[in-house]
This record gives sequence, C-alpha cells and structure tokens, in this order.
Amino acid sequence: MKSGSRSLFITGADTGSGKTLLTAHLLHHLRSSGIPGLATKPLCTGPRGDVRLLQRLQPGVLGDDEMNPFWYKLPAAPLIAAKGHRRKPTLAKLSQHLERLQAQADPLLIEGAGGLAVPIGKGFTWEQLFQKRHCPVLIAAQNKLGVLNHVLLTVARLRELGIKKMGICLMNTRQTRGVAENDQVLREFCEDIPVHKLPFLGEKASNLARIRADQKKIKKTLDGILKIL
Repeated sequence: MKSGSRSLFITGADTGSGKTLLTAHLLHHLRSSGIPGLATKPLCTGPRGDVRLLQRLQPGVLGDDEMNPFWYKLPAAPLIAAKGHRRKPTLAKLSQHLERLQAQADPLLIEGAGGLAVPIGKGFTWEQLFQKRHCPVLIAAQNKLGVLNHVLLTVARLRELGIKKMGICLMNTRQTRGVAENDQVLREFCEDIPVHKLPFLGEKASNLARIRADQKKIKKTLDGILKIL
C-alpha cells in the first residue's frame, strides 16, 4: 500500500453483496499489520450487527455513534428509513463526519449501505459523497447469477462520474456452478480494473474468530486489493 493514501469507499453491486465481510477482513489485515486503519459505516438501517462487527476489530477507538452516526431501525433505503426522524443525513453532515475520522486513520475504510445509487438523503446518493472526496472505490459483489450485469453497470456509472481508481472483489458463495469464470469475464471487459476473488469462507464467515483465523488464507488477496490505495 502506498504511503499517504487516505480513504477507500466500499460499495456493493447489489444488496447483500458482502461489503461488511470484505471491510472487516481489510480492517483486520491493516490493523494486525500495524497500519492505523479505521472503518466507518456512516449509514446503517435495520439491525446494527455490521457496526458491532467492525467495532470489535477496532476496539476502544470510536464509539458506535461516532463510527455510525446515522442509524435507523427500519431495514429500508436510508432516505425511507430516516422519515419521521429529526436527525437526517445530509451531504454536509456526512462529509464532516468523514473529515473528522480521516484525521485519526490512514487509511479510512468507508462502507456504504446498499449499492451505488441508493438514495441516502434528499436529492443525493452515495455518488455525490465519494465523488466529492475523490477517493478510490472498491466494488463488492456476491459471485452469483446476475453479478456480471450488476458489476458492469456499476463500473460504467463510476466511469461516467470520472472515478479513476476502482477495484472489483467477487465474494464466492457455496454455489459455484455457472459462476466459476465470472472473474475472467470481468477482466476481459474491465481490462484496466483489478479483479479479485475471495473464496467461500463458510456460513459463519462473519464470526470474529473466523475472520482472524481466515486471514492467512486470504492475505495475498487482501494485499492485492489494498494496492488500489
């Protein structure tokens, strides 16, 4: 990883893409290597399990509300989930939140909620937030039927937005029939974008002990992903 890198935005090609598991592995890899990385999930809807997992990998550094300032119990798009709440996300508030955390971390891993174009506030999506920050974008995608379409559409949109640095990480599932060559196809269509693939790590891969135990197995892949910084 190059010195002086500041942040990485992790988005999903779809809902349930494996963003949190990928972020957790990257965070643990950084911190266990002595690199002062931190993770934030600015917006969370529904159960707060994702926040708790990431917080266990950076214990005592940030409070839950500092790491995840906007949390809504309704499991819906943030714009919908925040209806009726006094505290709503705005582009200015989210930008200020990331600037505060950036001063404490190098790099800062920013996990989005849902995909690229999910409405997160009145009149804006994730696009406006990370486009303003000019940071690299990592696309997490569950390796299943339909993933090629979702990833290629996301890549095309990122190019339209002028994002220069991006990466793709396919998250393998137990089902491999018909998807084993998806990474090769993506490399052919996205020649200038690094494509990585994490193996299926089991049904309880998000367990903290499993994350720590699986690090050696995927260290080379994680190192490759972090070259985007």
